[in-house]
Amino acid sequence: MKKILRFSILTALFVGIMAVATSCEDDETYNPEISLLRSTNKDISTNAQGFPGDLIVAEGVELNNMKAIGFVTTKDTVNVVFNPVLNSPMAVMFNIPFDEDLGSELGMQQILFVNKNGTEVTKAFEVLQPEPEISSFSPARPKAGESTTIQGKWFQNLESVSFAGQAVEYTQFSSTEIYIEIPEGAEPDDVVVTTSVGMVSEYLDVDLGYNVYLYNDLDGGGLFANNEWWNNGDLTDPVVISTEGGIDGNYAEITWSGSTSNGWGNAETSSGANPAIQETNQEDVLFVFEVFCVSGAGSSMQIQIDDGGTTWAHDYTFSEDEVGKWITVEMSTYDFGRSYDPSNQTHDMDLQGISKVKVAINSWSGIVPTTVRVDNLRFHGYY
Repeated sequence: MKKILRFSILTALFVGIMAVATSCEDDETYNPEISLLRSTNKDISTNAQGFPGDLIVAEGVELNNMKAIGFVTTKDTVNVVFNPVLNSPMAVMFNIPFDEDLGSELGMQQILFVNKNGTEVTKAFEVLQPEPEISSFSPARPKAGESTTIQGKWFQNLESVSFAGQAVEYTQFSSTEIYIEIPEGAEPDDVVVTTSVGMVSEYLDVDLGYNVYLYNDLDGGGLFANNEWWNNGDLTDPVVISTEGGIDGNYAEITWSGSTSNGWGNAETSSGANPAIQETNQEDVLFVFEVFCVSGAGSSMQIQIDDGGTTWAHDYTFSEDEVGKWITVEMSTYDFGRSYDPSNQTHDMDLQGISKVKVAINSWSGIVPTTVRVDNLRFHGYY
């Protein structure tokens, strides 16, 4: 009986001591202090600054038992999700949240720290604005004269929007969307969005009403990675690849110096390639190129297209106001003549069988010498 009584007394005493200890622990007051806020982002060297998403380390004392952390903006307090297991009395780690729907803002604001006793500590912090990003356009391929919406993020503090190097009017819907009008007559080019912290450029494919099949731009685009050209027949001068005075990077300079021993002469790439034209109606397909006539008015050249069955030809003679400058020439494939004869227009070119484009000089007409520079050889297929 005495043993039982003694055990009961000891048990009661132990329970009482534990209750007092627990009560004291619950009543213990923590006084957190924040001495430093730093981002782990290596691009940031200034304390109390960081980009959205950055991992922040708050250093100080009595930082354990932290209950809540929030960014106090002019709109609301945006709570931080953090893992208490990673806390210590000297440090708390968390990521900068950013959700405008919840009230997130860029710029200076306060970070509020609240421990389990309800003690609050605030510290000034600047959320930095990242450089703008463009993710897409909607519609992705607008027509000239119509509109598109630039979609992306970090469009805050927007300063300007340009297309093809020219400023355009815009309407900013939000920090993720900007509405612009595509100028009349515009062709595919870059859209540039500029904010107070930087700029971003993205190519916009304007719907021109036709497909572009780039054959050779002499800069590695189109179907040829190199600029290996052959001169044939009466074109005894090698083809010269140059950028001097060019319209767009490299061009090919082709010269006929007057030889007539073969009765023909052309220049071509060292290999052929199929531009994979989808359109089947010749009246819908143009051959287009830029050309600079170095020689005088009356100089005459010819474009030759091999479709695997025969070679089709189309002449072009330069007028006085077309020499000494770059011009764009368009030739309907419907107007090419069969078997190197521009007048033999049977209108049955196999557009899907095209394998090579050649540039010739009409040695039986024109002037001696004749020199032309060509660039950006391509087909336009209208739909």
